[in-house]
Amino acid sequence: MAELVYIDYPDLLLHARRLGAVQLGRAKSTRQASSRRIQDPNYRFDLKTLYGHFVGIDYPHLSRGTLFSSSAPLQHRVIKPAQEAGFRIPTQCLPHTRTPRHGAGFTPALLLQDAHECARKSQDIVTIVATPQFLSAACTLNKEGFYVSCCFWGHAWRGHKRRGIEFDELDPFLWLLRPFADMNL
Repeated sequence: MAELVYIDYPDLLLHARRLGAVQLGRAKSTRQASSRRIQDPNYRFDLKTLYGHFVGIDYPHLSRGTLFSSSAPLQHRVIKPAQEAGFRIPTQCLPHTRTPRHGAGFTPALLLQDAHECARKSQDIVTIVATPQFLSAACTLNKEGFYVSCCFWGHAWRGHKRRGIEFDELDPFLWLLRPFADMNL
């Protein structure tokens, strides 16, 4: 058994910053944080901890770990730690490429294509860390015999958890995924 992990980093970070604003008392709810564009601008991930959360401390079963950018190219300060943590960064997500912003990066079609090329049905685990826009791709893979797990912040997936796809809510881990140096102990 192997594991394939697909992470939509910009959306994961945006929603983490909204949730962080709520936990810091800057917004009453994630809905308010979203509508008023309130965020915890200092929130960032320890990418090795994030990666370890999905595939364990040692990665013996990891077949593919991919960090995507759906909305804009990833910044250089994200790319190096991501690669050190073992993430693959598709070339269309790198900042030096000149692809159009829309259509570049992580799409449900790219996820389906990559999973079909790399995963073995009923043997491998496909973990998708993204917003509900990828639910149709997750359901398609599940119907085709792949074991699919979705992970994200709970507020973004409300109402989408009932489709037979395993869902792992990241909310309890918000502060554990920060770099150790950022924690106020």
